[in-house]
Amino acid sequence: MDIAGSIPASRRANGRVATVVVNSFLFKHPVFVGDLLSCYADVVKTGNTSVTVYIEV
Repeated sequence: MDIAGSIPASRRANGRVATVVVNSFLFKHPVFVGDLLSCYADVVKTGNTSVTVYIEV
């Protein structure tokens, strides 16, 4: 999920980014070894030196 969130953030920043904080994880169903996951990420807010990204898996 860190990689999924960094892709739209780095596109918005036009450069390198670093994850500073993760606000929460909400687990609705278990994920097992071998499961195929899809990650969707959107930029929610852009500040002067920060980007907030929402990720849904």
